Amino acid sequence: SLSTLVSSTANPAQRRAPLPEGTLPVGLSLLVAGIATFAFFRIGKHALGGDDEFQPIQSMWFATFALAPGFFLPLEQELGRAISHRRARGEGGRPVVAKVLRLGIGITVAVLIVMAVFSPLIAREYFDGDWWMLLALATAFAAYAPAHLTRGICSGTGRFRAYALVIGADGVIRIAVCVLLAAMGLTNPAPYAFAVALSPLVAVTALKVRGKLVTDPGPEAPWGEVTQNLGWLLVGAVFGGALLNAGPIAATVIGTSADKDLIAQF
Repeated sequence: SLSTLVSSTANPAQRRAPLPEGTLPVGLSLLVAGIATFAFFRIGKHALGGDDEFQPIQSMWFATFALAPGFFLPLEQELGRAISHRRARGEGGRPVVAKVLRLGIGITVAVLIVMAVFSPLIAREYFDGDWWMLLALATAFAAYAPAHLTRGICSGTGRFRAYALVIGADGVIRIAVCVLLAAMGLTNPAPYAFAVALSPLVAVTALKVRGKLVTDPGPEAPWGEVTQNLGWLLVGAVFGGALLNAGPIAATVIGTSADKDLIAQF
């Protein structure tokens, strides 16, 4: 039968593989990232002196992960899909990367402009007047743009170990810097906030230097090739990110300075 023929001619390694390619390294990296996140919160609270002192970091954290995945995860998904499609046809993905890079820059600039326009309101109402937290939030949003685009390139080209490195290294670098800051006895929340903001750039830089983000030249990419589902993905991701982080963000906005302990615990 046809199924027997396919089975007999399949690569032996493919027949033995119990999971799709890349499952183990990506799954392990997600586990590492989750543990590192838990450790960052625990060590950060201890280093800064408690829930009250750590609450600005948490506010910045939830705002970052409401915004960055919401706007950039759809770009990662569309980039990975488009590169993979071209790869299957034997075409280089560099024109696709160039198109999505322009989209990423445009989205980053647009959101940063909105943040700048409303910065007095955001700093006053959300960060209790702490402008360093607002600057760290803007830095984190900009830093996660290349991180998500890097993940899109890695997934589209089948470089799943590199993809896993981006996810895992983000958490590991963050917790390593947090431990270092705690060992130095720093109790100002700003350095910890910038540890969150800048950690995704380490793996991106390492992969760039090692040539893991190189893509082959290919036919010019029309905008439709990289925006087929982008609108719906953006709507879903932005609303999903907002919903996921709505509780802590709302608690921060409506709470008072006397409620910081309760907000941080929540």
